[in-house]
Amino acid sequence: MSEIPVIDIAPLLGGGPAGQVAEAIGRACRDSGFFYVSGHGVPAELIDRLDAGAR
Repeated sequence: MSEIPVIDIAPLLGGGPAGQVAEAIGRACRDSGFFYVSGHGVPAELIDRLDAGAR
């Protein structure tokens, strides 16, 4: 495993077809067991605050 894949889930939130996203998630789970999620719509500021609060 050289890098963790990044999967954009924005098509799911926009009502787009789920097939390609599902395939990417399945591939990532089989190949590395991990993946980053992008396109989720959670503001970076909120992510930063949650991360800081968890420390």
